[in-house]
Amino acid sequence: MEQNTTTALRWFESAALQGVVTAQFNLGYLYSTLKGKHRNFERAIHWYSKAAEQGHPTARFRLAMHYKRGVGVKANYVDSLRWALLALEVTKSETLPVKIRDFKDDLLENVPKSQIMKAVKIAKETTEA
Repeated sequence: MEQNTTTALRWFESAALQGVVTAQFNLGYLYSTLKGKHRNFERAIHWYSKAAEQGHPTARFRLAMHYKRGVGVKANYVDSLRWALLALEVTKSETLPVKIRDFKDDLLENVPKSQIMKAVKIAKETTEA
């Protein structure tokens, strides 16, 4: 199994470095879910961010979850809500929007209004850029 994991990471990274958004997401996913020495939340955040910046909805949602929980990054509800809002804008899945909306609604209930407004502003600026 060790050889397969190392090989998979190498191939995904090769494609991710070339800008392949699906490879960037998959690499982030692998780094966040693998066991042992291969698990690396900071690398997961790096690759999720690359895919999210290119509009990958699940990468955006995963970033939202990581920012909410403070896994691989410092917990930040503004960034969590920002990525959740951006994920909702681009998802075409039938089930993902429900998960994202539930996640977003939970944030909206627990985050101060000033942080909500800041997240909405940042999300809007991101989509306009």
